[in-house]
Amino acid sequence: MIGKFRCFLLDGGSLRVDGGAMFGVVPRMLWEKKVGTIRENCVELQMNSLLVLGPQHRILIDPGIGLREAKRFGREYHARCGENLTDQLRRLGVTPEEIDIVINSHLHWDHSGANLALTPDGSVVPVFPRAVHFVQQGEWEAALHPNELTKEGYLLQNETALIRTGQLELLHGETEIVPGVSVIMTPGHTLFHQSVSIRSEGETLFYPGDLIPTVAHLPRTFISAFDLEPLRTFETKKILLQQARREEWTLAFCHGTEEASFYRPRAGKRA
Repeated sequence: MIGKFRCFLLDGGSLRVDGGAMFGVVPRMLWEKKVGTIRENCVELQMNSLLVLGPQHRILIDPGIGLREAKRFGREYHARCGENLTDQLRRLGVTPEEIDIVINSHLHWDHSGANLALTPDGSVVPVFPRAVHFVQQGEWEAALHPNELTKEGYLLQNETALIRTGQLELLHGETEIVPGVSVIMTPGHTLFHQSVSIRSEGETLFYPGDLIPTVAHLPRTFISAFDLEPLRTFETKKILLQQARREEWTLAFCHGTEEASFYRPRAGKRA
């Protein structure tokens, strides 16, 4: 519980990524102590979604990869879906139709693929038919018009279905989505990446998204080579982690393993 909000991490599956790519300039002898490896220098990452149940709203943050994208990237990234997202929601007393807000930290396929699904006749439909989907306009534009460096991360050809159904809302910077739930700009991984803050009754849960994808990325210099602007990631992490320690935030990681998905930085301890 974060005050009046109930918060749950849902299992969106896993994928394998080259450890050098995941930790950038950090030598393997340092990052391997924190995460280990599987085969061929790869590390396994979870794909977690954050469900936030408030008095009036049912909010899902980064729905995850989804079945259609898992099939597409299964061979290259060993991507797999977790337990059916609908089943996980139902166990918590929530149906897809009751989700009224979806927040995407950014639009890479491992975070936004489950926004949409394919019907048996090949149509693309929203998984959450009543939800308004919130993303930064700059991120939307970057996904619509990727360059040679960014194109592998985006698969937006079907995301325009959200425009057709009137379920997309483009943001321009820091925004309070509903009372107690806000997005803040955390550029670095992408130029318009956003993170989510849930505040209530003196408590804060912070979802950094790919700003800090796992607990192993808490050290300021542990930055993924996938980040477009690593120096901005470094500066953003520095500021936010200082605030997190000072105000005793709890962090929820999008790619953390089950045993390391939540973390509270200790005051006086430098990351």
